[in-house]
Order: sequence, then C-alpha cells, then structure tokens
Amino acid sequence: MRRARRDDTDYERRTFVNLAATIVLLVYAIAMTATLLSFSHKLEVERCVASGRKDCVALPTPPRSVLVLPMRGD
Repeated sequence: MRRARRDDTDYERRTFVNLAATIVLLVYAIAMTATLLSFSHKLEVERCVASGRKDCVALPTPPRSVLVLPMRGD
C-alpha cells in the first residue's frame, strides 16, 4: 500500500518570491516605457530640426514672481 506523500511546499516563501518577481517586472516595464518615450521624443525633435524649423523645443519661461524687488534709487 502506498502512503500519501507529505507536502513540503513552503507556500509563504513561494508567495513572497512571486510577489517580489512581480514587483521587479513592473519596475522594469515602467523603466522600459519611460526609456522608449524618451527616445521617441528625441527622435521627434531630431526630425523637426532636420526639417529646418527653429521652434522645435519649447523654451521654459521663468515663473511670474510675487516677490517685488525694490528699484534702485538715487
């Protein structure tokens, strides 16, 4: 007669490892998406410059300040 084999699987460790692997893959996917978007933007600007346009990159404008500096007087 065969005896039932005892299940030695450590389900807590298995769950932790699966969760860790999922987190690593999600971080990797986010990093790859950011990299691809960055390359896409770079290529878009490169094509714009190659076509001869001069307004390809928006220049940042300084924010309006609420600080009023005194004018130089006499």
